[in-house]
This record gives sequence, structure tokens and C-alpha cells, in this order.
Amino acid sequence: MLKKTDEGWSYMKYYDDDTFFPIVGEGITFTEVPLKIAVYFEIGNCRQNCPNCHSTHLKKETNKYSSVGAIKDYAAQAVESGANAIVIMGGTTNNNVTTLMLKHLINELAEIAPVCLYSGSDDAESDKELALETDLTWLKTGSYKEELGGLPNSATNQRFYKKEIRCVSCLTWLETEVYLQDITAIFRNYGVSNV
Repeated sequence: MLKKTDEGWSYMKYYDDDTFFPIVGEGITFTEVPLKIAVYFEIGNCRQNCPNCHSTHLKKETNKYSSVGAIKDYAAQAVESGANAIVIMGGTTNNNVTTLMLKHLINELAEIAPVCLYSGSDDAESDKELALETDLTWLKTGSYKEELGGLPNSATNQRFYKKEIRCVSCLTWLETEVYLQDITAIFRNYGVSNV
């Protein structure tokens, strides 16, 4: 949650490093964020039920939970080994992960490297709001619909955004605006990601 201070708006910490997430997979990917080597974390217990989902293991109930501290440690180790981005994917539309928990995880991981969220939600406006309220750098929004394809398909319902900052008054950088730029077309150019 954002809080107004004398220095401006800042993120209030509602959770700590002992907050737990149902992480069912982690590793390194070269395809989820264009031109990045990313350490990824797959959140399980997904309830989106996308027909013909390529990651069916994310739907299974899991009792394996990882703390924010353990997730941060894994991410920091991957970044020390050469990763230059972090991806949170799968299961963001489940009953076990609240928006506040997700905001906390994003902001904690953003202290290590730029963060991307692969949301399976079709509520693009809520996803965009979450992106603008956190230190998220990239956002993929939209469920997988087999007939529309993934990000490389021009007919896809999915969108990939990058958070940008632009000068509102070019006389000074004190007046800036943060916005999300749709860069979905880059996936057709590079042929990355199929989700």
C-alpha cells in the first residue's frame, strides 16, 4: 500500500520476509523477458484453468511454501551468477496470494533486479494498477486462450507492458509521469515466450 510522506509517496510494508508463497518451480529463463536472462519463480495453486495451459503443474494443490526471505536469497544468488531480471509467474490468480502479498514480493525482489509479473488475470486494469503501485518493471497480463495464442501471435489477448517514465514538462525532470508502454509486438519480432 502507498503512504504519503514528506518526501512523497512510499510503499508501506505490511508483510515481512516470513510471508510464504506456494512456489512450485524456480530456475533460469531466456524467453520470458525480451533480451534478459531471468530467474523465475512459479506460483502454484492456480485457479485460472486456462484450457490447454502449457504449465498444468501450476494448477495442482501444493503444500510447498517458500518464504519471501528464501525467494530473495535464491534470486540474489541467481543475479550474482549472471541473471539480470526476475520473473514471477503462474498462480497469481489463486486463493492463497493476496494483492498486498504480491506487492510486497515485487517490491522486495525489485531491490535485487528488475521484476516482471506474468499474470494470468484477464483484469488488465487491476494488473496495470498493481504495476504502477509497485516497483515492477514489466507486466504480462491476460489468460492463455488457445484460439488466440500466446504473446508471439498477433491475435493474442495477452499484452506485455514495460513501465516507463517521461518528462511532462521538458524544462525540468521534476514533473514526470509513470506509464505502461505496450511492447507486445517485440515478442513477434524475437519469437520469445509462448505463454
